[in-house]
Amino acid sequence: MGLALITPPTSQPITLEDLAGHARWEIDVDTFPRLTSALVAAVSFAEWWTRRQFISAAYRLKIAAFFDPIELPRAPLVSVESIKYIDDAGVEQVLATTVYEVDTTLEPGRIRRQYEQDWPDTRNQADAVTIDFTSGWANAAAVPDTLRHAIRLLAAHYIENPQAMAAIRSQEIPYGVRALLDSHLVIGAAYVA
Repeated sequence: MGLALITPPTSQPITLEDLAGHARWEIDVDTFPRLTSALVAAVSFAEWWTRRQFISAAYRLKIAAFFDPIELPRAPLVSVESIKYIDDAGVEQVLATTVYEVDTTLEPGRIRRQYEQDWPDTRNQADAVTIDFTSGWANAAAVPDTLRHAIRLLAAHYIENPQAMAAIRSQEIPYGVRALLDSHLVIGAAYVA
């Protein structure tokens, strides 16, 4: 299974001004790179930890075969744009939307076969099925306040402790940040780095 970011988000869940105000830093030529780096690192870690996409982005998921249900990483799921597959003859096909249904109400979002439909046979290869989908909230205002606050706290932690960013995935994050992020953890979502 492989997940690729196709279209990244066009904004962050919080602004640099918001972060600077929280961290009590002024934005200038000297602090801009550090604030930006801390914000990007905090958002990246928070999205990875919670298995979410905060601001709308397009992804491509490749899997070996069809199964029920297909859970899509990166909640909240907004839409599935297309499902393509390689048939037994090695030809790429587009799966008709009448074959499957998309459930955006559950987290993680899911794709299931429609009633009395069967998944088509696929070629025996690691990336036989390609799913293009969009996940994330429409804008920063739609991101839950607790997640936005966790990003502020974590980014401020990185600003004050720049060595913490060097081992971002292995370093223990501050307890308050972890508690806020854990309250939005998507359980059951496939972990895809």
